[in-house]
Amino acid sequence: MSLTARTDTEDTLSALAASFATRAESYDRRGMIPAESLAEAGAAGLFSLTVPRRVGGSGAGLAEIVAIARQLGAADPSATLILAMTWLQHATITRYGRWPDDIYRIVTRLRDGA
Repeated sequence: MSLTARTDTEDTLSALAASFATRAESYDRRGMIPAESLAEAGAAGLFSLTVPRRVGGSGAGLAEIVAIARQLGAADPSATLILAMTWLQHATITRYGRWPDDIYRIVTRLRDGA
């Protein structure tokens, strides 16, 4: 699954939400980080949503991440909280622009056109 093609975004998010929901309660009851859900989120490109396009991210804004957080949060609040914290950190880095792009690419493991 990938969120790179906008036409597939809703289907991808619906599939992710359904998948997250199947194991959210189990992770919560065991007090564990939802590793499988986070791995799926990573494969779908969710961790780089608010990373700027110039360094290989999606460049998503607040409205887009709020809509995604609503959908995924209904399925698994814990996984979505971790995603939201990541999105907000990247948005802050982007806003203040204190990281050189070449270093930021290394830290995020993204490349141009990724």
